Amino acid sequence: MLVVLTTGSAQVVQASNSPYCDPYGDQSVYKACLQLQASQRQQRQNEANLRQVESEQAYTEQAIVDLQNLIASLNAQIADEQAAIAQTQAAIAALNKKIAALEADIARRQAHIDEREKLLAARVRAQDMYGQVSWLQIIVTSSNFTDLIDRVVTVQEIVKGDHALIVELRVERAAVQKERDDVAAKRDQLTALLGQQQEQEDTLNAEQAQKQEALAYERAHEAELLALQAKLEAAQQAINAQVIQDQQNYAAAAAAAGGGSGQFSWPERGNYYISQGFGCTDYPLEPYDPSCPQKHFHAGIDIAGPFGASIYAADTGIVSLGYDQYGYGNYIVLTHGNGYSSLYGHLSGYNVSDGQTVARGQVIAFEGSTGNSSGPHLHFGVMLNGSWVNPCAYLIPSC
Repeated sequence: MLVVLTTGSAQVVQASNSPYCDPYGDQSVYKACLQLQASQRQQRQNEANLRQVESEQAYTEQAIVDLQNLIASLNAQIADEQAAIAQTQAAIAALNKKIAALEADIARRQAHIDEREKLLAARVRAQDMYGQVSWLQIIVTSSNFTDLIDRVVTVQEIVKGDHALIVELRVERAAVQKERDDVAAKRDQLTALLGQQQEQEDTLNAEQAQKQEALAYERAHEAELLALQAKLEAAQQAINAQVIQDQQNYAAAAAAAGGGSGQFSWPERGNYYISQGFGCTDYPLEPYDPSCPQKHFHAGIDIAGPFGASIYAADTGIVSLGYDQYGYGNYIVLTHGNGYSSLYGHLSGYNVSDGQTVARGQVIAFEGSTGNSSGPHLHFGVMLNGSWVNPCAYLIPSC
């Protein structure tokens, strides 16, 4: 079947569906039809493969973009984590300096404590060795009352000093130990935090490595798809050339059947008139054409007649049946050969079958109003080498 494209003044007829090949008709036409069918099947299959590759290529390109964005995000997270690790390491280094200074201070204070403990221990040993001072002895040996008072006060001061020293030593030792414990706990906390940060960095690096592997795979796959796409596109060009050649052979076979002279008889007989001519028009429902001042183009002539009137083949040709809901409705395209084809639109019904070879003047259809139509009429178009031409220049008698 041939599909008529009606966008502009240089419309073309494309073979999107293979024509019906009549084995009982002209054998040269039949063989050319079979060859055209085969090349069109190959064309459609290659086009489907190409579309699939293009779709997969688009998916792969999007996957590459997504992976690149994810890797960029991971790199940002790794940078943030590395900055946090550096900050924690700096805090640990500062704390280590503080610990070193504190250890030196603690050593100094501990030495002071140790010295005072030695003095206290010596006094205690002396007391153990010589026993406690007898208050009676102090009284007896005192030369006078004043001397007695002085000796009593001295003994009391010594005892008081010993007790105060013991208390002070205990407080200082506890303070030193608490400071040591606090610093050690702080260092343990920072060390644990550093371990967590380094573990998170390792996790991010591992995930980044996985994404880099996936990105490398997608890029390799993209390269394979691009190579396959280039191969399919080259094959498509060759197939398209073959289809064109087979279409030409098909048209030549049609011409050999007697068509393609370039002279057309009128497709309607009796009472009829041309309700719309060929060319640019201001009718808004005609195909858009920016080359026209009115921006619309009518690619044929409309012949108004009674509903159901017989429609005749304007020249010998091969039938392709079609339907276009928004344009020609039920239509027929006749391939005549030598680059000529004709179109009959808005039909109410057919009197021929797809692929049939018909003679000039044979009834092929009946007038109707299907598709984009405001009333019963026949849209009659003539195409030469892929471009619409004015039917009035080829009809005998002329319009």
